[in-house]
Amino acid sequence: MRTSDYREKSILLLWTLTFAGSCLQNPRSTLDIPQEVVNTTMQQNVTLSVKFLSNGTPTIEWKHLSKWGRQCIIVWKPGIFKNISEGYKDRINNYENGSIQLIDTKLSDSGYYDITVTEDSGFSKHGALILNVYEVLYEDLHFSLIITAFLIAVLLLMSFFCWLCNTFVEKIKQRQMYKAEKQEEFEMKIV
Repeated sequence: MRTSDYREKSILLLWTLTFAGSCLQNPRSTLDIPQEVVNTTMQQNVTLSVKFLSNGTPTIEWKHLSKWGRQCIIVWKPGIFKNISEGYKDRINNYENGSIQLIDTKLSDSGYYDITVTEDSGFSKHGALILNVYEVLYEDLHFSLIITAFLIAVLLLMSFFCWLCNTFVEKIKQRQMYKAEKQEEFEMKIV
């Protein structure tokens, strides 16, 4: 009976170790990126959203990959530490769910964003998304419309002033002609 007990305990121990080993290799953590392509315009705030579930408190790292190279943006462990790179000090907010918010976006913010969530055990999950930052063209159009409206107003004002001056000159000419006619009549009466 002892050997059977020993065998059952050994099988149970082997099964437990196998299950624990598979958990260590692939913890029950998930990383979900709801929107893989994010579009925004310059000078806007944009949130790069992710959702993760993890065992323990993982380390979260965001990197930006663009045509200018690769740059680490932020590394943090929720509630423990936060390390933001110098170029993003006043331009980033991080959230407990792993998401980040870029403040006052620039054209240079366009590119690939890589997130890595690393468990205490060393297991990592990776994800990526693309951020497209576009120039705001309607601001140029808005400026052009304001300048055009101003120029039209100046043109109308100048046209009105020219009409007023022309009317004034015509009145003076009519008075001078009337005076000249009266003078001529008066001289004709005298003669």
